[in-house]
Amino acid sequence: MDQKDKKIVVFKKGEHIKNQKPQPKQENIFAPLIGKRIIIQAKSSTIFEGELIDFTQGFFVLKDAKILGRKRIAETDLLYIHQGNVAHLHILPKNIIDRTENKESSS
Repeated sequence: MDQKDKKIVVFKKGEHIKNQKPQPKQENIFAPLIGKRIIIQAKSSTIFEGELIDFTQGFFVLKDAKILGRKRIAETDLLYIHQGNVAHLHILPKNIIDRTENKESSS
């Protein structure tokens, strides 16, 4: 590209922002979980349990939440967890089966 082929575009202050196309609103992929009790495991292995009431600005918002650490369980009315701290999350399990019960049939 030659020097004479280059175009210089000059914007007035704020004009480039006005002329931008609006970004499509991203769908909240966590919307199906809102109103359900969920479990979130943080990267630090701390477990959070509560009712998901919102996912906004990168934060999971839980109400009536429990924070399960190695030595203690804390309860709080409202809890915000940043998505960057989350290893995984899921809804509260329907049931939990102890795997040691199946060892009797295998011996």
